[in-house]
Amino acid sequence: MIVFPHKLSIITGVCGRNEITEEWLETTVSSCKDQHELIIVSNGSTSEENSQLILWLDKLRADGWSTLFVESTDPLGTTAAFNLGVANSTGELSLIIHNDLLIKQDGWDRDLISFFDKTPQAGVVGLAGAKMIGHPQIYSKPYELLQLQRFVMFSSLEDWDKHGYHASVPTPVAVLDGIFLCSRREDIVRLGGFDQNYVHHMYDNDFCLKFFYEGKTNYVIPITCQHLNGQTANYPRYNEWLKSGRNINMDAEIHKLSHEFFYNKWRGKLPAKTDDLQFVLK
Repeated sequence: MIVFPHKLSIITGVCGRNEITEEWLETTVSSCKDQHELIIVSNGSTSEENSQLILWLDKLRADGWSTLFVESTDPLGTTAAFNLGVANSTGELSLIIHNDLLIKQDGWDRDLISFFDKTPQAGVVGLAGAKMIGHPQIYSKPYELLQLQRFVMFSSLEDWDKHGYHASVPTPVAVLDGIFLCSRREDIVRLGGFDQNYVHHMYDNDFCLKFFYEGKTNYVIPITCQHLNGQTANYPRYNEWLKSGRNINMDAEIHKLSHEFFYNKWRGKLPAKTDDLQFVLK
């Protein structure tokens, strides 16, 4: 049995935009009740930006946190950055979280840990997800991107009513949004982590289906949050890197290619849906 030095590792990737990361540290990280392991992966930040990030981590270390800064001179892409963070983590639970997700709920870390302690069948736990992915007649006609949409969304977002239903209690889902993905580290490693064929679209759905089809249950849990949305994917510096070495002109092309890859990889296993879907739809 593996003995983990920490219960929770909080992992994020950054590409510049230190003002976003600073706000995240002052809200999401500061709202934790306990000190955990915090890992920041530099996903294309400059040396000056990295120096500032390291100073912030040093301050947290002085407050009792275990911190690690993983530097890359070039952008890695979301999946590679997260895999690197997990590989360097030492916590029993690995929380992969976007640095533009703000959580002000005091003690949310204890709520998350407690849920895993009480729920051995939990696969991936997040704050927004869907009970089904894939159109019910997905294979009855030639592939179209819209056939991969998510149905019956639940979330703990402050503006949950714009997206679907409110997850006021732990809610089983098929897939989760990548803003917040927490799993047991042993399970992540055993299932191969994030598929790096995805740059930053559809990786979350792919990751969750690995657990779903192994018989685990994925959940949205009630931790109130705010998502600032697209702070890295729409950042000019990151988009310039996306275009380099690829025959694409914009992020929309990455979006299209990721969906096509997902469709072919999971062919025959879509739609993926929870057992209670029909009840929810009534």
